[in-house]
Order: sequence, then C-alpha cells, then structure tokens
Amino acid sequence: MGFGRELQAGFARATAGGRRGEVALFRALQAVFHDLEARYPACLAAEIHGGKSIVSFTSQEHYVERVPPGRSVRCELGDLHLAAVSPSRKRARGTFMQNKVRQADPPDLGFRADLVQLELLKTRAAFCRDGVLDEVLSAATHPSVACYGVFFPDRGHYDMQYYSAHQVEPFFTRKKGRVRMARYQGVLDVFSMTEDQFDGCSGLEVFGDAFSALQIGEPMKLPELIRRLPEGERETLVGLLRRADTPVEDGEWYREEPEPPLWEAVGTTVFLNADRWDMEERRSTTG
Repeated sequence: MGFGRELQAGFARATAGGRRGEVALFRALQAVFHDLEARYPACLAAEIHGGKSIVSFTSQEHYVERVPPGRSVRCELGDLHLAAVSPSRKRARGTFMQNKVRQADPPDLGFRADLVQLELLKTRAAFCRDGVLDEVLSAATHPSVACYGVFFPDRGHYDMQYYSAHQVEPFFTRKKGRVRMARYQGVLDVFSMTEDQFDGCSGLEVFGDAFSALQIGEPMKLPELIRRLPEGERETLVGLLRRADTPVEDGEWYREEPEPPLWEAVGTTVFLNADRWDMEERRSTTG
C-alpha cells in the first residue's frame, strides 16, 4: 500500500460518522500525516491556520467590489503547509494549502471562497507578514506553490480534492444574497508537463501519490523549507536527513532545474506512474 492509499484510508477512518466543519477536517488530515510519519517521514503537514498566517498584500484585481486595485488587503496565507522530501534524489517541494468544505460534490467543482485570499494564492502576490516582505509565492516557478484542498462527503466519510490555485476562478451567485464562490477550471488526475505538476486531483489517494512523488508544490532549497516548518515538523525532517546522511547545507539541493518528473504518457494524457516511483525509491535507498 502506497502513501496515497494510506492517506485516503486513514482520513476516511478519521472522518467517519457525521458532518464536520473545515477546521476539524484539515486538523484530521494533519493528524493522518502525523500518524504516517513512522512509515513516510518525508511527507509532512504543519498547521498555519489563524493569526500566525495573516499576511497583507496590494490588491491588483477586481475580485471584491469594495476593494479597488492598489489597496492593501489582509487574509490568511493558508491552513496547512505541506512538504515532501526525497533525500536519495536530493529534492524537496512545498505548498501552502487553503482548505474548504462542501457538503455535496457538484459537477462544476465550485466552492465558497474568500476572494481576497483567492487573489493572493492565484496571482502568487508578494506579501508582508509582521512587517517583513516575503516572496515565497511571487518568486515561485511552479503554480502549485499555492493550492486548495476541498473536502467533500463520500459514503459516510470525507475525501478531498486538490486544486492548484492558478486554475481556480471566482464567480458569484445570487441565491440568498450575493455569495462569493470559486470554481476549479482545470482537469483532474492529469500531469501537466508544461507546469511540471498535477493541477488537480480527484481524491486523496491520487493527491498523496503525486505529492509524495514530488509532483505538487514548489521545488525549495532545504534550509528555506526547514526554516518555514514549525518546530515539531522541523525536527522530523532534520532527523530524516541525518539518518540519510544528508547535510542540510548540501549545495546539490537545488531550487532551480529540478529533475524530470516520473510520468507515463498514454496517448495525449499523462498520468503519475506510482509503480515506477516506488521502484525508483527502492533502488535509490538500497544502493
């Protein structure tokens, strides 16, 4: 059983038996990541929800009518910071995830959204936190540095769809007043060779396999990734690197020019080749 299947199965067990809200669901997802650390220490999730992730940036879009372009606005950066690391390949990728929940799975893949936050994540704006400029989004080379994880009920428990924020568009409805909504406009479960990432995943199993295979998120330098993780996840990652005899300052941990992804083409569609990924990882760790 691979990481994606275990992630989905663990989340299904954790969310069985009733309706749940957004915060309870993303904390359940983080808990499953933590439970799997013994077998998958290279896949980490840290909560950044709340005041510690409030940032400010200059709006340039018309997503919110009361906010004209050029005005400074504030919002959360996200709920979870996810990181995947491969010591054997000396690569790491990270993403900031905002979670949402819908109690049905509409065919148009729409969900309620904070449109100020959507602008931040979609346009990957430079922002300030505690008065310090941060360009982790604006300097990124991969759009999936910012993403949405949208929970939905599935046969008595919950699952989650993943959307890279650059493929999410705002729209409005007038049912019971004006409701702010967003909609994923891309395709699901297809690897984008242009962007070197999955733009969207239909469920946690596909997301987990793509994430652990370093096909989601921004390639990050290891010291930067460690600096952004909270203490507990930082200790887990440093311990993993020590066991792999990989120094944190290793110059081979590039942000630029990542290795070609592992993928398999079938006609004009490209899918993650999870079996090949597992084979490559075993070969690397066994020498």
